[in-house]
Amino acid sequence: MSQQFAAHFISSRRPRRGSDSLMAIRQKEGEPIRAYVTRFNAAALEVRNLDQSVAMAALKGGLQKNDLLFSLEKRYPRDFADLLARAERYARAEEAFKLRDEETLRERLTGDREPNEVRPRSRTPSGSRRARTPRACREARRSPPPKGFRDYVLLNAPRAQILTEVKDQLPRPERLRSPPNKRDRSKYCLYHRDHGHDTEECIQLQDEIEELIRKGRLGRFIRRQSKDRCRALP
Repeated sequence: MSQQFAAHFISSRRPRRGSDSLMAIRQKEGEPIRAYVTRFNAAALEVRNLDQSVAMAALKGGLQKNDLLFSLEKRYPRDFADLLARAERYARAEEAFKLRDEETLRERLTGDREPNEVRPRSRTPSGSRRARTPRACREARRSPPPKGFRDYVLLNAPRAQILTEVKDQLPRPERLRSPPNKRDRSKYCLYHRDHGHDTEECIQLQDEIEELIRKGRLGRFIRRQSKDRCRALP
C-alpha cells in the first residue's frame, strides 16, 4: 500500500485541494485501518503541493483510538512513507485476526457432531443424573488461572507489534467477562478482537508474552537493560 502510493504519488495527483483539507478526513467507527488509509490516500492525491508534515498530522489525527494511534504517539514516523508502511503492518494484523475469528465462529457453529447425533446421558455412580452446573461456573473451571507474574521484562516494541509476529505461538484468548453493553467502545484489543480495553492494556497478552520470554522464545523483544534481569527470572 505504501510503496504503491509513493510510486505514483507525484505523477497521478490532481491539483484540486490544499493540504489542510485532509484534516477533515476521519476514520469511522468500526472502519478497518486499510479502508481509512485508502480513503485518505485518495484524497491526498488530489492535493496541490502536498505538505507531508500536514498529511502525517492529518492521517494520525483522524484515527480512532487504536493500536496504530498508540504506536504513532509513542514513536512519530520519520516521513509520510514510514507512516504508511506502519499503517500497512497494523492493517495486516487487523485482517489476520479478523480471519482467525471468523474461522473460530465457523467451528463453533459447525461443531464436532453430526446434526442428528445424540450424546449419551452421563450419570453419577449412583445412577442419578449429574446436577446441572451453571454455565459461568463451567467456563470458569475451563479457564486457565492467571499467570500472576510479579515482575515483567521491559520490552523494546509495543505489545501490538509483538502480537502480530508471534500470534501463532499464543493460545486463543479467554472471552471477556464484562457485558458487551458495558465495555468501552473507544478501546479495542487486537488479541481479544473485541472492545473494552486497548491491546497495550491487555493483561492476558502481557502474561502470555512474559511466559514466552521466560521460555527463551522472544529474546529479540527484550529491552537491552532488561536482559540481565531476565536471566535471573524463574
